[in-house]
Amino acid sequence: MDQWIRIPRLPWELWEANYLTELLKCVGNVVRIDQNTLLRLKGKFARVCVNIDITKPLPGSITVSRVESCMRVRMNYEGLHEVCPLCGGESHQLQTCPKLPLSQKVEVLIEKFDATGATKVQTG
Repeated sequence: MDQWIRIPRLPWELWEANYLTELLKCVGNVVRIDQNTLLRLKGKFARVCVNIDITKPLPGSITVSRVESCMRVRMNYEGLHEVCPLCGGESHQLQTCPKLPLSQKVEVLIEKFDATGATKVQTG
C-alpha cells in the first residue's frame, strides 16, 4: 500500500532523494517524493510516498546519523489512523484483533465449603 509520510524537523541536508530513500528503507520502498520537498519550498516537513506492508508494525520515528551526532525524528503517516498490524483493520488495535489466537490462559474453579455447607466458588 502506498502511504504518504511527513517527516518534521528533518535537517535540510537530508532533503534529497538519495538520502530520503536511504532513511526510509526501514519503512518500505520510496515510490515518489513531493515536489515541494525536492525543491525545498516548504520547510516544515519533508513529504515522501512509501510503499508499506501494513501487516507489519510501522515505526513512529527513525534515527538520523550525522557526523557530529545522532537524532531521532518523528514520522506522521497521512490519513492512516490506528491500523492493526495483524489483519490491517482500522477499527481496532492488535490487542483486540479478532484474528489474534486465543491465549492459553486456563481458568481454574475451586469449590470451598463453609461451616453451613454452602458452596463458595473461587476462581484462580
